Amino acid sequence: MAIYYYDGQATGADNGGSGNDAWQDLQGAFNGISAGDTLYLKKQPSRIGSNGTDANMTVNIASSSGVQTHIIGYGSTPGDGVRFETSDGISVSTDFVFMANIDLLITANKPRNINFASDGGLLYNCVQDVAYTFGTGMKVTDSAALRCWCRSTPGQNGNSAYQVDRGQLIDCYGELVGSGGGSPYAVTSSVGYRSCRIQGCTFIDKRTSAHNSSVGIYIDGFVNSYGPNTVNGNTILDFGGNGIQFDGGIDVGDNYTVTVSRNLVYNCGGYAFAISGAGNSRNNGIHLVDNAVGSCTSGETDGNFSHYTNGVLLTNGVNPLTDYAPNTTSGGGALISGTYGFPDVTDPNSATRKQFGSYGAHSAEPGGGGSVATVGFAI
Repeated sequence: MAIYYYDGQATGADNGGSGNDAWQDLQGAFNGISAGDTLYLKKQPSRIGSNGTDANMTVNIASSSGVQTHIIGYGSTPGDGVRFETSDGISVSTDFVFMANIDLLITANKPRNINFASDGGLLYNCVQDVAYTFGTGMKVTDSAALRCWCRSTPGQNGNSAYQVDRGQLIDCYGELVGSGGGSPYAVTSSVGYRSCRIQGCTFIDKRTSAHNSSVGIYIDGFVNSYGPNTVNGNTILDFGGNGIQFDGGIDVGDNYTVTVSRNLVYNCGGYAFAISGAGNSRNNGIHLVDNAVGSCTSGETDGNFSHYTNGVLLTNGVNPLTDYAPNTTSGGGALISGTYGFPDVTDPNSATRKQFGSYGAHSAEPGGGGSVATVGFAI
């Protein structure tokens, strides 16, 4: 369980053993670590990588059950929280990886992204900005992303900022930008034999042209797990289609639930909540509870849900970006007015805190404890 370093500007022995002797090749650094090691990636004077190649760095080392491997970006001192900047995609297929402080910018038409498939792993404080049309979203599989930020420039149906398969997004931000058409999503999520959770996130369609039939959160799959599948406490704004949409083939029976609660869905061109077409007859495990909806053209729900007990309907033009914020207090819940507990969610580099007004549609959710038990990281 050694500590290693990467620094492309280092001039020492190139063995990763210290800051002076850091590895100078990124893929070589990934290849040099073992389960349980810590690898610090030093931010370079300019972003590394080339948008003209198909470079995808890979982390694929032999896993050891319960032994966590750390890959962490830094600026001048390990632990300073500064993000390591790259244009090369990073694909992780090793279990129990904690990867933090990575900033990926893609400006050319190349199939690269952060692809995090780390069973029991956590992606923290990472940024992905896909500044070209048809970009691939940040992908999280069998793992969790906490306080990450992703921008997508969609150009066709199915493009998305995030893809979450049997994983978790906690306190993340995603936006769609540009002028492309199609019917993209902020998030696509497949539920399955493991619990899936999207909680405390903000998703916005900020495209300059017509928003077409864009969707905030799109969910499909077959729910055959007793684990908690929840979409809780998210803010979903300005999508041309539905706010939260279930695929018509989704199969959720009475014993296996997907709970959609305490979300704020505002200014969508379709329904706040919908099931594609008539939907599978086994959708009675989908529960809509205590959500707030405003200015959705088609209304709250398309009527294909069996359990529907939403709360207040917002009709007076409240602006969620000034009146609401994800609640980051210990034991808190979905949406609460007051001081935002970390920097402006729409700007990953902001050092300011935001003060929000009071509207009162939501209050702190009782219980909880303010931690994500699955990943063991306090929020």
